[in-house]
Amino acid sequence: ERSIKWIKAENYHFLAKSFLKSDMSQYASVYSDMALKNNPLSPNFYFTAGVASFFNKDMDKAELLLKKSIDISPFNTQALLSLAIVYNTIGNSSMEKKVLDFIISFDKRNVLALSGLIRVLYKEKKFKQVTILYQRLKDSFLYFNKRSGFGPYHDVVGVTAVSLRDYDYAEYIYQDAVNKAGSASNYVKLATVKFYHSQKVKEGIELYKKALAIDPNIPKNKEI
Repeated sequence: ERSIKWIKAENYHFLAKSFLKSDMSQYASVYSDMALKNNPLSPNFYFTAGVASFFNKDMDKAELLLKKSIDISPFNTQALLSLAIVYNTIGNSSMEKKVLDFIISFDKRNVLALSGLIRVLYKEKKFKQVTILYQRLKDSFLYFNKRSGFGPYHDVVGVTAVSLRDYDYAEYIYQDAVNKAGSASNYVKLATVKFYHSQKVKEGIELYKKALAIDPNIPKNKEI
């Protein structure tokens, strides 16, 4: 009987993940709950249910479910990062910081955790720690950028660089993104940094023109 219930649970979980991918989080919650009723021991089921609750804007339930996932699998970075996002959403920066600190205690190159922690510490005006972590973030980006199967982390690192007003490094990041994948989106990001932040107006305009040539439907920017 247990094996039958576990098979049902796997099927319900498959449906829950499918609904999540289709932006149908309400149905994902329903099927996640059904999966957990048939197998309350799977950290993956709690994780999916927690993410679905997050998208349903039920932060209390999302926190509870993600914590249960982590209780079963304490070093699951995906669940931990999701829990950090929940705390960020509800404005609990102290708990967000604790979660992010824990992640980098065992996963020192985790780009997402490092960037999140930099944001929290910058708000707290702990600039010395920010400087140290920012260098670690850049080192981690270079480490993963040379390896397949990781990232890409251009967007999260680029946004962090811009937030710290390190526009030269932001240019480097988005130029690398363009070199790797010359999509309209990547050209727009590079154009935006050059036009608005680096005062390289002409270069920004030319890059935006390249983006339009690739995709004429990209959002129009009146200033550029």
